[in-house]
Amino acid sequence: TIWMQIGVINADAAATATAAGLQVIQNHCPKIEYQRLFGELRMGGFNTGIVSSRL
Repeated sequence: TIWMQIGVINADAAATATAAGLQVIQNHCPKIEYQRLFGELRMGGFNTGIVSSRL
């Protein structure tokens, strides 16, 4: 898997990597995606609008 950071989109590089059998993720941040999936966005400074006592 190849992660391209936020703001980086390169269709040619993605096509080359995909042709080589790799999965390509563009314009995403692994840290933000992890926090989004596991409900920890507020720990990264994002206002999710969810009130919780868990940190």
